[in-house]
Parts: sequence; structure tokens; C-alpha cells
Amino acid sequence: MTLVEPALERLDAYAAALRRGWSPDNLRPQAALDELAAIARDPRAFVAALTDPEARGPLVVLPDGQRVPRLPGYRLWMWEEGFCGTIGFRWQPGSERLPPHVMGHIGYAVVPWRQREGHATRALAMMRDRVRAQGLRYAELTCDAANEPSRKVIVANGGFAVGRFRKPEAWGGHESLRFRWYVGEPLPVEIETERLLLRQWREGDAAPFAALNADPRVMEHFVAPLTRAGSDGLIERSRVAIARRGWGLWAVERRADRRFLGFVGLTVVRDEMPFAPAVEAAWRLAHAAWGNGFATEAARAALRFAFGKLDLDEVVSYTAAANRRSIAVMERLGMRRSGDFDHPAVPAGHRLRPHVLYRLPRG
Repeated sequence: MTLVEPALERLDAYAAALRRGWSPDNLRPQAALDELAAIARDPRAFVAALTDPEARGPLVVLPDGQRVPRLPGYRLWMWEEGFCGTIGFRWQPGSERLPPHVMGHIGYAVVPWRQREGHATRALAMMRDRVRAQGLRYAELTCDAANEPSRKVIVANGGFAVGRFRKPEAWGGHESLRFRWYVGEPLPVEIETERLLLRQWREGDAAPFAALNADPRVMEHFVAPLTRAGSDGLIERSRVAIARRGWGLWAVERRADRRFLGFVGLTVVRDEMPFAPAVEAAWRLAHAAWGNGFATEAARAALRFAFGKLDLDEVVSYTAAANRRSIAVMERLGMRRSGDFDHPAVPAGHRLRPHVLYRLPRG
């Protein structure tokens, strides 16, 4: 599958998809009929209007009837032995921020008879260089919270949820998620501090990490130690996240002797948490590394990355209410307690079910 610029010689295939009932606007099936009428009036003008990087087109009419200035942008067509779908990109020059009425930088739609072939995932990946070419560090995308296929497309490309909101009724009124997709970071990112290196995981980390996760002192505030399979699974999930996004729960090694110490980094909070979506700063170090300030040193570097490179508005941390050692790290980092909650994955009545939530806002 390739992305092609709209062209007259491909217009018949595009129009055929419209006639089959597909709409490039997920909210407005009527858009298909409107576009067919525009094609019938002047096919050359219709094709030309799909590419407008200087925002010379007319005012945009929003679903609620409001008229607003057009943003620079363009549409591309997904093409593999014919038309597969469309992907659009719009931006505000000089800023990643978008006007409130704009749902995101990128939107895509695949025709129903070509879905589940990976076209949307590949199309979004192909947009990375195009977003970077406009000087943007990231693009924002939104989708309905219940739209699992679209969420998978974004996550597969390294995007992650940064907020939850309800669309206005004119846009469908659905509970929705806002994602960020960073395009400018080298993959994977490594961070050096005075004494530590935060890096991608290596094969040699598996054995010491398994020993760490089996240590009852390290796992005192978890329901149970991790099995070797569980420990290896956590490495793999962390490795994949770093490969996709450039950052995540980094393996930590001491620079002086290259000894593996555990992990410190950033991770996306799971959906079932009451404060999701959010990005969490987390750490877990071997018992022999405790008492040296390593967790604070590494976490502080991760937070600088979160606010400086990722431009996040907030980072959270949480732990069992009894975990005074981890709470002390959060407070040394400048985080402030914002509430208590029962961890949904811990059985009711268990001593570790009560948890505390800490937040650190930008600035």
C-alpha cells in the first residue's frame, strides 16, 4: 500500500467508493453525496481542493453550522490495486497546538471492504516524515473511546492517550480520547545522568531482573512476586513500548561498572485506573541499589524528558499506601498527594488494595 496524491486519473476509483456508500467523514454519511455532486460539477476543481497547504480555500463549515478559517492541510489516498481509503493532515503553522474546534492533526478512513488489512496502521506510519517536515514534534489524534480498531492503529505507531473528553453533540457527543504521536525523537531514546544510564532492554537483563522480581523485599508492596515468565513478559512489553515511542520503562545501569539495577521511566496508565488516561513515572530497583538515591536521580531525569521533550502537562505516580519508601521518592521529586483510591487489580479486603496518587504538574 502506498499513499498517493489525489489525481484525475484515480478519481473514478475514489468516486466508485463513494457510490458504494463509503464516506470520508465518519460523522457525516451525507459527505459522500456532497463529494459526488462536487465531482460531477467540476472534477478538476474537486481534486485540486484536496491539497491546500497554504489554506487558501473558503471558510470551513463545522457540524454545528459555525464558519471558521481553514487550516493548511491536504488529503492523501491509500492505494493498493485500487483505492483503499484516505488520510488527512492539517496543522497550525508554528505550533503543535490546534484551535479548540479541531479534533486532531490527522484523520483517516478505510473503505469497509478493505478494512483489517493493516492499511490505516501503515498509512499513519508513512505520515511521520510529513508531520516532521512541518516542524511539529508531535501530532494529536482523537477517536471515540469505544473505537478499539482506531486505538490499535494509533498505539501500534507509538501514540498514547493524554486526555479524555466528550465531543460536542454536533460531533456525535461520544466519550473520546486524545492521543499524542511523537515523530521527532530518535528511537530508542537513552538518558544519561551523573551516575546512571537509562536505556533499551538487553538480553542480559533478563536474569537479574527475574531475581529482582522474585525478591520478597523488593516485592513487599505487590500482591505476589513475579514468576520468571511474568518478569520476562514485563521486559518484552517495556522493550516494545520503547521501540514504538522511543521512551518507556527504561532499563537502568550504573555507569561506573555497567551493572543492571532495575527500571525507571515513564509508562501509560492502564485504562482501568480511575485517573486514566495519564503518563506515570515508575521505578523498581534491586535491593542492593537502595539507599543511594538512584531512583530519585533517574526519575528526575525521566521527568525532565516528560516535560521538556514530550511537552506533557502532568505526570502521576502511585503506590500502595503502606509503601513509605516509594512515597518518599515521589515527595523528593516535588510530587504532591492528590487522593486515595482502591487499586482495581488488587482483591477486595487485601492489605495492599488502598493506594495513594501523587501528581506533578508542568512547571
